Amino acid sequence: MGDNCLLLDQRSTIPSRFEEAIHAVIERTRELNKITLAVIYGQFPWETDSDDAEVQLALILDDDVTDFVATKLELTKTAYDVLVETGIEVAPFPVPVTHWYLPSKAANPSLIEDIRKHGLRINLDRIIARPPPPQVKARPIADIVRILQDVCEDLQRSFDVQGLYFVPQNIPNNPDDKKAQQAHTDSEQGPVDILVDFGGRPSTERVLGVQQSLESALQMPVQLLTTSSIRKSLLDLLLEKAINIPTRADLAEISMHRRASIHTSPFDDE
Repeated sequence: MGDNCLLLDQRSTIPSRFEEAIHAVIERTRELNKITLAVIYGQFPWETDSDDAEVQLALILDDDVTDFVATKLELTKTAYDVLVETGIEVAPFPVPVTHWYLPSKAANPSLIEDIRKHGLRINLDRIIARPPPPQVKARPIADIVRILQDVCEDLQRSFDVQGLYFVPQNIPNNPDDKKAQQAHTDSEQGPVDILVDFGGRPSTERVLGVQQSLESALQMPVQLLTTSSIRKSLLDLLLEKAINIPTRADLAEISMHRRASIHTSPFDDE
């Protein structure tokens, strides 16, 4: 990388660290969406003195993508993952291919026209798909709980998480169904349902940060739910079957209190 072959346009040279981040965003987006074109637009951060400038990246997507709000959220998560890994902030902007070729149909035609006129087009042939990171298909529930306990304290410290709950998917409705009970006891397949209490409505950055941390620790996809985003009736049902995840420090304190109560004589107050 860094040899300028990533660009079809030779007006600028992308430093390797920026190229790595752009490459990663496009590569991961391609796993779920068909990209027709990719164009860098706006101010090029490698040509400024600002340390926190972002790379604005228009991704022209196939019109089969119908829910662009969901696509934008997924791109935001991808960009956050890349920011954590590379330190480079990329701001992906999804554009339907119809809007690209017919800007008058877009909500902001002048922006599309400006990107078409001044943007740096990326050579997508340089973006070679790499195998996805290994994912664990299933884990014993006890292992999931142990891993969550290991990361819980860090989530509290880094993202101000107030509560962490693991919601097993395969709880049998019939308690007499031995086979279903055994399947539930043995393992859980991804995505793993995790309920998080942020103590209020969290920012997108906190939600994405917690999800990235959990998926990295579990090596499994995570379906993240927040207590502020679901109805109380559904929240009550989830909490009934959820496993509350205490931190290691909480467990140590509970153990200490139990030992103290065992060693306390019932005649001590007499």
